[in-house]
Amino acid sequence: MIETKKIFKKLSCVAMACATTLLLSSCAGSYDRYQEEADKYKPCNCDGYHMNHAEWHYVDRFGQKVDVIGKCTRGMKNGNFDFYVNGIQVARTKFSRDEEIKTKCFINGVQTYNLYTCMSINANGMNPNVQGNNQAPAVQAPVKKSVWD
Repeated sequence: MIETKKIFKKLSCVAMACATTLLLSSCAGSYDRYQEEADKYKPCNCDGYHMNHAEWHYVDRFGQKVDVIGKCTRGMKNGNFDFYVNGIQVARTKFSRDEEIKTKCFINGVQTYNLYTCMSINANGMNPNVQGNNQAPAVQAPVKKSVWD
């Protein structure tokens, strides 16, 4: 009777270890942890990736050269994604399970828009830092000196 319990205990431990190994290998095998070079030059898409610091470099529908850095989790955009146009940060968008939660638009101060609106405003010349903009640069208000200066 004692021998049967020991054998059953050993078999159940082996079965549990096999099941855990199969589960972990099935999850880990479906996502890449690095990007192919060709995938970096497409609009941001996390399909098939599970990685930090994913990056994309592409021209958007407004003709802007966009660089994006973000995190892909289980094939979805998750966390903060930073969007740069001509090396200047235009937006930071928080994603959760591939859905846009909130976008901070860094054009003329920090505003909250959706990403499409922010990129559209930037493309239409509202940002004085964008090259090729025919508008005069924004004038900064003079800084008041404090009593302690």
